[in-house]
Amino acid sequence: MIVKADAQEGFQGLIFNKPLDWSRLSGLDSETEPLVNKTVLCYGGPVIYHGEPLLSLSRLNNVDGFTEVIPGVHVGSPSATMYVFRLIKEGRLEAADFWFFVGHAVWGWQQLISEIEQQWWNLTSYEEGSAQLPIPEWLEGSIISVANLTDRI
Repeated sequence: MIVKADAQEGFQGLIFNKPLDWSRLSGLDSETEPLVNKTVLCYGGPVIYHGEPLLSLSRLNNVDGFTEVIPGVHVGSPSATMYVFRLIKEGRLEAADFWFFVGHAVWGWQQLISEIEQQWWNLTSYEEGSAQLPIPEWLEGSIISVANLTDRI
């Protein structure tokens, strides 16, 4: 999913096909961990900001620091995501309303265009209601096949 495109900086995005277990994330405090460990955590890509490794997606439209990337889906920067964790701990937001990512991906402008031309990516357009966040089987810890995943997107 491309979440930002800029002629000088290139593309930034999130990879959402690699779910992770929360136990792989160190440094989560004992108050927050039980609140979020039933939500989806995915590997978002290799670019990680030191001290603020998490980004998030949500259908909520009124969260400070979140930007709508497709109708009804908002992305939160690392600092906005850290703010969300604080609000979850305070009981002002529900963890189930978010999909969390460790890191994100970055492509140079020509790099991604070249990868698309070489057919390394399957392109699809967004249709209202087609983005399902999160995929229920991931919350249950079951294995989901790529075929099942592509049927939902």
